[in-house]
Amino acid sequence: LWYILLRERNLLATQKEEARRMGISDTAVQVSSNRVHHTRKSMARIKAVLNERRLAYEGAVKIVETERDEKVDREVLDSMNKAREHKIRHMKKRQEYLARRLELKLARKAAREAAKRNAAVEEAATKEAATKEASPEGHSQPQRVAGLLINS
Repeated sequence: LWYILLRERNLLATQKEEARRMGISDTAVQVSSNRVHHTRKSMARIKAVLNERRLAYEGAVKIVETERDEKVDREVLDSMNKAREHKIRHMKKRQEYLARRLELKLARKAAREAAKRNAAVEEAATKEAATKEASPEGHSQPQRVAGLLINS
């Protein structure tokens, strides 16, 4: 419609120029300025409506893009939170594993130390028994076992 009005405006301008060139001063034959005004006004109104529609479309596109970006952001955050929670669970399991491993290691070390002490005590007892048998009076000499002085 805007192009039809443009063609009408150009036709009116051409008729006005022809009348001027021919020197026609009769107002009945000349182009009505009222028609030119209505044509321009109609063109302006059409252009305003099209501009409003363009702005509404751009606004709708912005809203859709914003919603899409927000959705993508939420999905990324959800994914990051899931990854963080997975990492936290993994770290807790790792800590529990390391704590159990340390407990076992300490228990084995304590068992080895206890076995060494028992062996030292048994060895001292066998030596003491041997010295009691070798001693003529039946008294044994004081001995050191694990840094302690023992009288038997």
